[in-house]
Amino acid sequence: MNEAGISIVLAGLPKAEQVFCGHDELKGRFNQTVKLAPFSIVSHWSDFADFTKGLLEVLGDIGQQVKTTKVFKALYIATEGRPRKICQLLTEALEERERESDVLSNAHFERAYDSLFSDENPFAQSEAKLDAMINQGVKLS
Repeated sequence: MNEAGISIVLAGLPKAEQVFCGHDELKGRFNQTVKLAPFSIVSHWSDFADFTKGLLEVLGDIGQQVKTTKVFKALYIATEGRPRKICQLLTEALEERERESDVLSNAHFERAYDSLFSDENPFAQSEAKLDAMINQGVKLS
């Protein structure tokens, strides 16, 4: 924070830290680095679920039908727990919903996944298969 009381936050890829190499004065002005990692539902299910529920709660009644463990597991596998991919897939699913329905459903996520990715669709899998995939730590392919 400077004399004006303004805090500055820089965000970027890890390689962006190279900007500070050889610039001690600049490096000294930024006293903390925080690295954001993808969610892990194996060790932090509640964090992933809270993040996902928070996104869906913004939608109100539209998102109520997909607040299920199965959808959350498929969403994790589909996005590898990466918030940017979660938001991308949710946006695409909402666009699918706008074409036909008042509420968001697993079918919308299934079609959204097919339009964004080319591998096997986790939203088309049984919950037992999703559990097996999560326990093995593998993404569908």
